[in-house]
Amino acid sequence: MTDQHTDTIATAISSPGSGEPIDIVDGHVHFWDTTRLTYDWLAECGDLNAPMLPERLRTEIETTETSIPFRIKGFVQVQADADPAENFDEIAWIKGFRGEYPFLGMVAYAALEDGEAVEETLARLEADPFVKGVRRSTQNEPEDYVLQPGYLTGLELLGRHGLTADICGRGFQLPNVIKALRELRDRGANTTIVLDHAGKPRIPDYPFEDWAASMKQLAAIPGVHCKLSGLLAEVADGRWSEERIRPYLETAIETFGEDRVLFSGDWPIVKFVDAEYRDWVQVVYATVGQLGPDAVRKIFADNAVRIYGL
Repeated sequence: MTDQHTDTIATAISSPGSGEPIDIVDGHVHFWDTTRLTYDWLAECGDLNAPMLPERLRTEIETTETSIPFRIKGFVQVQADADPAENFDEIAWIKGFRGEYPFLGMVAYAALEDGEAVEETLARLEADPFVKGVRRSTQNEPEDYVLQPGYLTGLELLGRHGLTADICGRGFQLPNVIKALRELRDRGANTTIVLDHAGKPRIPDYPFEDWAASMKQLAAIPGVHCKLSGLLAEVADGRWSEERIRPYLETAIETFGEDRVLFSGDWPIVKFVDAEYRDWVQVVYATVGQLGPDAVRKIFADNAVRIYGL
């Protein structure tokens, strides 16, 4: 981590508990303020249709005992699908927390499907060292959305501007994501790709074997990484457990390798299934902890720092 972030590192958020804590650099959180910005998608999200601010997560973590103590040394805010016209307002709002909370960077929004027309936006994002990448979520778009020429051009331009690309699609959309990323590499584009939420397989509705095959193909594409995140919210009946999630974590780690996966909390989306941040830490650690301290250090912290250039 560069010297410009030493003030934020000092404000690490620690959970209570005995033993040496795990250091976490979280590659994927969403904070939002419904009194400040417009989030149309939250209208049907019940209790989550309210401000979800860093103070709430800090209180949740610092006041609850956990069997796996941890210390959050940094966050990456991933754009929370505010109104696209408020993109730069969201960035400015998040940057305002840096003196009190450990924000190390942000993955912002850009309309990648606009192709060459998005370059002005990307240049503006590139000029802000706090912005590390772009996510244009396609999970609610048609399956072939990622194959349109404009979107592919947008992905290619991200690499030219030194920005990463977070890919957020659902399990059944992965075959077209694979086609798109292969095309991207055939063009010679060097854009760093980060797959959100292990590809969002609906559990158990989407066949595990199909998802695992897609993950293997994605891992074979250079420069593609995978977030260990979001899987609790993919459990269709909401009855998540370590046993139900473990095969997905093991497969992702085995397929991509310890250097290309990164822990991400996906707070507060975990609340959709009545889970808390500490629950996801414990679920992931139950698998990663078996791999030894080097793997824990890489997956929970170092990989996010390297991949996003924090």
